[in-house]
Amino acid sequence: YDNGANGGGNYCTLNPLKTGSGITLSQGNLLGTSSGNVWKNTQSTIGMNSGKWYVEFGPGLNQDSNNNICAPSVCLSTHAETSYPNVSGSTNLWYNGALDMNGSQTSSWASTYGMSEVLGCALDADTGEVWWSIDGVWQGSGNPATGANPAGTLTNTNNESFVFAAALHASG
Repeated sequence: YDNGANGGGNYCTLNPLKTGSGITLSQGNLLGTSSGNVWKNTQSTIGMNSGKWYVEFGPGLNQDSNNNICAPSVCLSTHAETSYPNVSGSTNLWYNGALDMNGSQTSSWASTYGMSEVLGCALDADTGEVWWSIDGVWQGSGNPATGANPAGTLTNTNNESFVFAAALHASG
């Protein structure tokens, strides 16, 4: 929300109340780092029940020199912070181009990405359709402006809120 007051309004950040143990948030809750050899996630402060939404992740995603990994995600707000979202109602786009959607993975769905790329994710919360972009290029011939070729449709049988999330893993 922007009320026209030089950028004043409400902005989404990572939610310290929906962050797995071992994840440290910094830079105004815009950066999450993980410790320990286990998957955790941190979710956004704003849930989405309806409308069209967009978020950007990065740069700084992918495996770094210490084998730490961040996977941008969308999941249901009830997803536990103790794992990465790879179940019904969730999607992740991996650095190797693999796409997780509702618990199933499609390898080589997208281009691979490194530490310098910015990933975009568009969500239509009314339909559950999701699109992914890398450096502004929509993957899978998708186009959220026209509704063409979504990466998939998230399952949401209980009409829960969606949240953007980051799945994090540290090498230990």
